[in-house]
Amino acid sequence: MATRTLRPLVFIGALAILASACSRDGVGPSDAAVRRIDLTPQRVIVRPGDQVLFQARLIDEAGNPLEGHTYHWTNADYDVSELVGSGSAVTARIRRVGEDTIFVSAGGVRALAFVTAIDCLGDSRRENSCS
Repeated sequence: MATRTLRPLVFIGALAILASACSRDGVGPSDAAVRRIDLTPQRVIVRPGDQVLFQARLIDEAGNPLEGHTYHWTNADYDVSELVGSGSAVTARIRRVGEDTIFVSAGGVRALAFVTAIDCLGDSRRENSCS
C-alpha cells in the first residue's frame, strides 16, 4: 500500500523539477532572444509645440521582429519633452527649446534617440516660442 501512495508523489515531484528547469529565473524564452531594438526616428530637430511619434521594434538574433514584450520608456529632460503613451510607440510632446534623449528598453536591451528643439530662428539656446 505504501507503493501506491508514493507513485503520485514521485510523479508530482518529477513535474516540479521539470518545470523549474525550464523557467530560467522567470525570464521567458522570448526575452532571452532579443538582440536589439530598432527605434525610429533616431534623431529629430523640432520646435516647441511639435509632437514626435517614436516607434520601437524588437529584433531577435536571426533578424526577425519579436512581439509580446513590455516596453519601458523614459527621457532625460522632462522640461524639454513629455512622453505620452505606452507599448511599442510613444509620442514626445515638445515643451520648450533644448535637447533631450529618449530611452526605450525591453527584453534586457536598450535603445535611444535624440531630440533637439529649436526656436524659429534655429537657435537652440533661445527660449521663445515659434508662433
